This record gives sequence, C-alpha cells and structure tokens, in this order.
Amino acid sequence: PASAVFRQGEGWAAFVLEAGRAKLKPVEVGQRAGLRAQVLGGLDAGEQVITHPDDKISDGTRVKLR
Repeated sequence: PASAVFRQGEGWAAFVLEAGRAKLKPVEVGQRAGLRAQVLGGLDAGEQVITHPDDKISDGTRVKLR
C-alpha cells in the first residue's frame, strides 16, 4: 500500500517489522496510483510492512501488531 512508503531524502523508504521492532529500509518505488504503490526493490517476499508510520517511529522502535 502507498501508506507504507514515504520520502526520505532523495529516495523512498518503508518500515518493516523485524523481531518486534521497526526496521527502516530504503525502497525503490515505481508507479503510484491512489492507495497503491509499486515497490520495485528493497523489500523481501513475506516481510511485514508498517502502514501509516508516524513521526514517533524510527529505526529500532519497538512496535506491537494491531
């Protein structure tokens, strides 16, 4: 979903869930349309992305699933 990717500097990034913590990963974004974004690289199959991350989340922040 487009709500999982955000601008970071000149590129794009997303947070994934790893061992109960947020991990910041740079991603390559292709086409975006509405609620969808095409991720061309940077994420691995099966990774859980964090949608709607706010400014309280940073690399290494402990997070809980809802």
